[in-house]
Amino acid sequence: MNELLAKGMIRESLSPYPILGLLVPKKDESIRMCVDKMAINKITIKYMYPIPKLEDILGELHEVTIFL
Repeated sequence: MNELLAKGMIRESLSPYPILGLLVPKKDESIRMCVDKMAINKITIKYMYPIPKLEDILGELHEVTIFL
């Protein structure tokens, strides 16, 4: 890790909630990025109500003839 820091390929995070990211080799020799967002998920405010589906919103507009 110190070698990557010295080369400038990575840098130390200044964020109060850093996200850990790892590059993991796959079986087919490509690389997958794995991200740990647990710190962000802990501080995120959850929605009190679910986000409505677009079909439901458009269904309410089927009788409307005037749009402002």
